[in-house]
Amino acid sequence: MARSSSRPRLGRGLASLIGTSTQSPQQGPGEYRTVPPQPTDTQAPSGAVRTALIPIAHIGPNPYQPRRRFDQAALEELAGSIRARGLLQPVLVVEREDAKDGYKYQLIAGERRLRAARLAGLEEVPAIIRPARGAEMLELAVIENIHRADLNPIERARAYRELMEREGLTQQQVAERLGQPRATVANYVRLLELAEEVQVLVAEGAVSFGHAKVLAGLAGQLELQRALAKRVVEE
Repeated sequence: MARSSSRPRLGRGLASLIGTSTQSPQQGPGEYRTVPPQPTDTQAPSGAVRTALIPIAHIGPNPYQPRRRFDQAALEELAGSIRARGLLQPVLVVEREDAKDGYKYQLIAGERRLRAARLAGLEEVPAIIRPARGAEMLELAVIENIHRADLNPIERARAYRELMEREGLTQQQVAERLGQPRATVANYVRLLELAEEVQVLVAEGAVSFGHAKVLAGLAGQLELQRALAKRVVEE
């Protein structure tokens, strides 16, 4: 059964989600100071958002991560920046109740930064620790990636659909929860009606989102989609 769409909208980026920001007025968009370690995590009230330096080895992956493609060259470039200046923006994690697999925390958002930090040889990263469960973890990961334009169109379409299926939401309710126009959600979800080969071309950037929307209008005509996509790539 779908949840009420009266739930507060989550489409204003991570700053509105975590309640506090480490950004200073002098820094540019997306630039953050390194978060200082807290004396002890136990000093924060249960369920409260807090910051800390935590070992990378204690952070497990986010099972709801919508991104499937990570450009290795871009990761290496970010790793070089981290070596030179440190990790300027914290990752977002949730503290786990069950840490039997060795992961005390589970990543919510910031997988690209975390991967680059590993490449850079860091053992600890600044993190914002907050409570989150299940579908909310997916929402937060989708929100961060959408606002950073990090998802390719197919990843974004699959993330919208996963939210719909996990929570029993309509496109309108997903749009409201993510702060997106309903038409935007609808246009992306329709891309999943494309032939698999065409979806790969869209994910790789060989076929633009604009062309993909037109091709998605040919629902069920997979051979025609393939032929037109090939023509788009060639011409």
